[in-house]
Amino acid sequence: MNLGVLLFLACAASGPGNEEGVSTPCHLLTKVRVIPFKGERVDDAAYNSLKADRLRAIPCLVEKLTDVTPMRDPRKAPPYSGLKVGDVAFFLLADFACAPFDEVFPEDLKRRYAEDGIDAYFRFVEIPTNRRLLQERWRARLDKAPNDPCLSEPKGQAP
Repeated sequence: MNLGVLLFLACAASGPGNEEGVSTPCHLLTKVRVIPFKGERVDDAAYNSLKADRLRAIPCLVEKLTDVTPMRDPRKAPPYSGLKVGDVAFFLLADFACAPFDEVFPEDLKRRYAEDGIDAYFRFVEIPTNRRLLQERWRARLDKAPNDPCLSEPKGQAP
């Protein structure tokens, strides 16, 4: 391999587009301090920036679903000490894609969620393959809904 190719690969690995998500809005994900209730406004620059750029955020949020990096719980609910970056990505996806929280849940999880609430979700994602399953189901949901008005820019606004 020549030096030019090596330099290009080194820059690509350390620059925008790396695992930190610098070229996507998701670099803000770990900075989210407050996830609002439906329709509520919050004074959280990271959340508000992600929401404002939600069309670019949605694909990277899907990619972050399997991120098990621990994170402080930004929900307005009793905090969950085992919260991961992927969980926050999941919460934001439901919000930004205008989807019911349990829309991509497998049927057995939907039943448990109806009975146990958010605890059912947290028990489910303790198993890493279940995080991948939710990621696959989000991808499928987004692929099936390319004309969903919630997933496009309002008329008269530039992307």
